[in-house]
Amino acid sequence: MRRFFVALLFAAGLLVGERSAAAAEPDLAATIEGKWKLVATTWYGKESKNEVGLVWEFQGKDRFTMNFAGGRTLEGRYWLDTTKKPWQVDIETTEDDPAVGGGGRRKGIVSLDGDRLQLCVSGSAGAPRPTKMVSKIGTLDILRSLERLEQKQ
Repeated sequence: MRRFFVALLFAAGLLVGERSAAAAEPDLAATIEGKWKLVATTWYGKESKNEVGLVWEFQGKDRFTMNFAGGRTLEGRYWLDTTKKPWQVDIETTEDDPAVGGGGRRKGIVSLDGDRLQLCVSGSAGAPRPTKMVSKIGTLDILRSLERLEQKQ
């Protein structure tokens, strides 16, 4: 009987520890809200300057806008899962929407370190989700590094 209570107390301690860790998990969606400037990008293993300077704005829990030089904007939605390691993100822009002939949602991973946000996203909806923050030749992975411009109030 004594062993049963010791085991029960041990299990209860594990559950409390898990809840504390989960409570300490940041609300990534709220943390990334605001404007971010793209500072580096690697497409399929090759560095690219094409998007550098592009401003991403994350709004609310699932919307974002990409603001290109010259005034062009591209809107989209994102879905975050911080229960997975690394954190997972799915992204779909208005151009990706299958209803308008796009290829659908792109799968990726995301990391946040202070005012630096990294996204590694598959370049095609049919490609597998990246597992590391790297874009190598021979993959369809796109790695983007962004720095915070302003936090949403």
